[in-house]
Amino acid sequence: MPIMTEQLAARAIELMSPTILAAFDTRVANKACFSITIGVARSDGSYEPLFVKNFNEGDWGGRPYDQIAHSKAMLSARTGMSSREVQLMHPNLLEEQDVMYWGSAISDGIIVAGSGVQPWIDEAISIATLAFCNGLVNDWVETRRTVPKIDDGFHYNDV
Repeated sequence: MPIMTEQLAARAIELMSPTILAAFDTRVANKACFSITIGVARSDGSYEPLFVKNFNEGDWGGRPYDQIAHSKAMLSARTGMSSREVQLMHPNLLEEQDVMYWGSAISDGIIVAGSGVQPWIDEAISIATLAFCNGLVNDWVETRRTVPKIDDGFHYNDV
């Protein structure tokens, strides 16, 4: 079972929600609607979503921000790069059905993608959320790490 789970993804968004709302309140974001998806890239290049959160859906005006975020995540899963990297530096990797907005981040197979505001703010929120995901995964690992039982005369617990 992968360490990056629905529960860790939900926790990362819970930790980021005040920042996302502050971006709306301070007008760093050009509007107050947003969708964010966290998931993992599979070995076949597909995207497996773990958690999605929508902010102020009633203000979306019929725009499919959740679908756009999902499309950005699928692009990152397929290429192993952020949607900005693909679109601005490797456009030859784009396929006809790919979304033409950027705003995703990927690290070690964990993908976060956002949509609803300016692409650079979508990306900033995605990168910050991905940092929380990586931190939560590392915390999970470290809290479960055990000292190896080796009988070589050295007392590892005394280090």
